[in-house]
Amino acid sequence: MKPDARLIVLLLSLLLALGALAQDDEPIRSSLFDTEEVRVVSIDVFVTDKKGNPIRQLTPDDFVVLHDGVPVDISNFYAGPGSEGAAAVPDEPAEMPIEATDPATAIATTPDEFESWPPVAERAINLVLLVDNLNLSPSNRKRVMKAVDEFLDNGESSPWEKVLVLSHDSELRVVQDWTSDVEKVRQALDGIGKVSPRGTQRQMDLRRILFEIQRAELAETGSGQTFSQDSSTEQARAVLHSIELYSREQYQNSRSAVLRLASFVQSMGGVPGRKALVYASDGLNARPGEALLDAWQRKFYSREREAGFVRGATNILAFDISPDIERLAEAANANRVTLYPVSAGAGRSTITPAERSMDRQSMTIRGGGLTWSNQTEAVQTSNNSSGLQLMAHATGGLAALRGGQFERMFERVRQDFESFYSLGYRHPGVQPGKRHRVEIKLKDENLKARLRYRRNFSDRTREQRASDDTLAALMHGAEDNPLDLSVHFESGTEDDEGYIAVPVNLLFPLNNIVLVPGEKHHEGRLRIFIATRNEDGGTSPVQRLDLPVRIANDQFLDAIQRNGRHKFTLRIKPGPHEVAVGLWDEVGDVTSTVCSKLSTEETSATR
Repeated sequence: MKPDARLIVLLLSLLLALGALAQDDEPIRSSLFDTEEVRVVSIDVFVTDKKGNPIRQLTPDDFVVLHDGVPVDISNFYAGPGSEGAAAVPDEPAEMPIEATDPATAIATTPDEFESWPPVAERAINLVLLVDNLNLSPSNRKRVMKAVDEFLDNGESSPWEKVLVLSHDSELRVVQDWTSDVEKVRQALDGIGKVSPRGTQRQMDLRRILFEIQRAELAETGSGQTFSQDSSTEQARAVLHSIELYSREQYQNSRSAVLRLASFVQSMGGVPGRKALVYASDGLNARPGEALLDAWQRKFYSREREAGFVRGATNILAFDISPDIERLAEAANANRVTLYPVSAGAGRSTITPAERSMDRQSMTIRGGGLTWSNQTEAVQTSNNSSGLQLMAHATGGLAALRGGQFERMFERVRQDFESFYSLGYRHPGVQPGKRHRVEIKLKDENLKARLRYRRNFSDRTREQRASDDTLAALMHGAEDNPLDLSVHFESGTEDDEGYIAVPVNLLFPLNNIVLVPGEKHHEGRLRIFIATRNEDGGTSPVQRLDLPVRIANDQFLDAIQRNGRHKFTLRIKPGPHEVAVGLWDEVGDVTSTVCSKLSTEETSATR
């Protein structure tokens, strides 16, 4: 999703029926709108036995929920359709995907008082498939694609309603928008398969530097390996510099992938229902230079503490994307997205048997030795997989890090969609940005159950949710229009810089807006959110306009029979655009979102 800051919103005028919008100098009293927000926090929980089979027929009385360490009452409860029957236990346990381990809890059936929760729209199930071509080798991508294809073979019995396909190359691209047509999903994946993956280059660069370490010769003194101010020191410095350059490049590539994914996940906040994102890659190396640095230290250990070398080593270890992965998980939790990373390469050996043989042969070189030890390999494998495990564990998903786990992994994704429990509890006093810790347990510890669920969430204000809803309408077509908002474009004019200024009119029935009676006026407060996307996928930041509303009491009954109108101007580049507008009634806490297509060629007029 490309950033695009070319949207400029110009406030021109504000006209409501009977000229009733805040037209005198008396300020609107904010005390009319002081409220304490109380929201219901919804946590989806997957409860399985040690073999991975769902534990069914649980009730709210089976659970204990702790919010920031304090027990809270379960106010809402829902059991997925697959959580009501008896669990089928296979004779032999199958190989399981690697779970974010934390033993825990189970889940329940639906008592009558909870049957209306969550709303039907929130029970929708949406699947996102992301193929990371930037971090996949051809052979591993082939294995992943084969597993996905077999997963889609059972599409007729799939629990999800819509599928979206993404590809990550130099950018994050939507290859197939939301669809329920499995053939369209296959075609999109076939198209991705024709693009050359770039994960092999990363491995080649790593092996090149490892070869430099292995072939380096050390100067000798009578006491064995040491350093003098000769070519040995220069070799050590040159190799360390190569490791630092490699670490910086891989850090930037991996970090950009995580940030793009976090931005996309954020856009899904307004998409109703549960969302699962399957992320296919060769792993995201949290600290890409750490293993090579370990190999370098094994070779050049006697010079490791020299000031320049220590500084270089510190720089290499600073390239760490773990904080970015944590922020990605927080964004996923805030927007009800469960992450399922799959990797054919994260848990496999980094170097081949032939390269291990070369490493042994390097022992015949002065100062040679096993630079890529079992310990070094463990560091590399851990760094490749730890980020994926964190993504899964923090959001309640699963991570499959070996090819043999793929089939079982996708079956577990399907199972999660069908067999789950949603627990709701009331959370008063929302504080924007505050991070909360969630812990869920089963009262019956004898069940020996494993629980997966999102471990934390951050407070979002109602205004933030309205902004996210607008972005979701733009990115995912998730429109909702309870306020009967309509958007109308006028003819635009081109300015000297080549931009098109397009007047936009918003209309909405005033009787849909909550207006608070006062001594002289009925007052309300509206906010407008605007975002655009061009034909290349460039998306503007969501912009906001405030609309205080005041209608004189003696005009109120007449006014509410009419439409409110607001006019602003978009200043955009020529070409086709999509324009999403959100209208949030702050007092009634109701948001309408509408997405419209705009072609400047059709609306533009001569200067």
